[in-house]
Amino acid sequence: MKIFFLKLVLFCGIVSCVNFPSWAGKHEPESLVDITSKVVAHNLLKPSEPEKELEQIYSCMTVQLPQTLQLLLLKSLPFKKILIGLYHKANKEMERKTKAKTSCATELELIDSLRIISENFTSKLMPSSQGADQWQFYCSRKSFMLQDDAIIMDSFQEALQGPFSNLELSSRVLSRLDQTQFQALIYSPIIKKLTISRIKESTKTIKDLFITDDRDPKKRPFPALTHLSLSNTYAHEQALKLYDQDLFYLLQSPILQNLRGVDLSGNRISNMGLLAMTWCPSLRHITHLNLEDNILDHDGVVVLLQADSLQGLIDLNISGGKDYMPLTDKTAEILAQHPHFQKLKRFSIHTQSITDIGIRALALSPNFPELTYLDVNNEFFSNKGALEFATTSYTVITPLPKLRRLILTSCDSVDARYESGIEQISEETTYAEIKKARPRLKFDY
Repeated sequence: MKIFFLKLVLFCGIVSCVNFPSWAGKHEPESLVDITSKVVAHNLLKPSEPEKELEQIYSCMTVQLPQTLQLLLLKSLPFKKILIGLYHKANKEMERKTKAKTSCATELELIDSLRIISENFTSKLMPSSQGADQWQFYCSRKSFMLQDDAIIMDSFQEALQGPFSNLELSSRVLSRLDQTQFQALIYSPIIKKLTISRIKESTKTIKDLFITDDRDPKKRPFPALTHLSLSNTYAHEQALKLYDQDLFYLLQSPILQNLRGVDLSGNRISNMGLLAMTWCPSLRHITHLNLEDNILDHDGVVVLLQADSLQGLIDLNISGGKDYMPLTDKTAEILAQHPHFQKLKRFSIHTQSITDIGIRALALSPNFPELTYLDVNNEFFSNKGALEFATTSYTVITPLPKLRRLILTSCDSVDARYESGIEQISEETTYAEIKKARPRLKFDY
């Protein structure tokens, strides 16, 4: 009874009068969820400082309870170990806050607020060597770790609890799960973004994870999933990659109905697999598609351009290598001439065999009116080709009118040019000319 009373006091004594940022305005008191949404939108702008960002968010949304009650509240929440560590780091700032009137906020409201934050972070789950049913947990944002050491979870069910909805795991985790744990994973109502790498027995695993159980066909796996990554870019063993037959099974899954993003990079998907994707009506909601480092060729891109179900793409990556995914000037020209991707905002076609001819076609294309990001980094075009991006008027239509970020070279392409004796892209002249024509454009090189 004492414990129940303490929790009741804890959750009904949360102070809603936080220190509002100046941009929040002085209107009627907002819910904690509304406040958190604004704080996230305002503060998650520097991927190199994820820990500092999370501290700022936490400080803004933290309630004005006595420190002992704050700590008890954090201990009662999922992923309490991360939050407690954050509590100690933000403690000095909290001490400076002024105490104010109290009002009631519920546990659900607080957890929903934390989930808003969590969508900007990824939780990586790994088996722990410390115990049979213990798991190592890391939290990161854009590859930056939130903590130096892994957090040990006492059970898989604890690791699956909210608020973190972006989950990354490997085949090692899958192979360690018993039937109960596996069911808890695939029917989790929380997971929105799922990353699985280095899948063993890929066909069986795809079927087990994503195909509806015949015993309960109404029960859909991963009901909240919107983004799926099955990337194997860093897996060199062919047995760990996905093939067309694996993709065929995935395309039968009910999870596709809610998917907005699919990452299949680093696998062995061919033109045949891509053709199957274009025939799948469930992919009509897809906005992000990554096919980098597969075994597609020019004919596969032609198939892509004929797919009505993929006209809504805003982010497309068909980068690769000249030996295993050869896209040439002919491919660049047909992409530039075809009005299929009118909504595309980000386009990557780097590390391909594209010369000045293909670069010119892309740079002067009138068919990418929304494109803001373009990556054409490779070693085969010259300064002459790069200077086509300095052209800001082409017939009646301005090419790439919204382009704000352009990648022409990288360390790899610079080294490749050096070894092959090909001229480097000149920063002093070429980049200066492009910048003069497009003053708002930023370069990555």
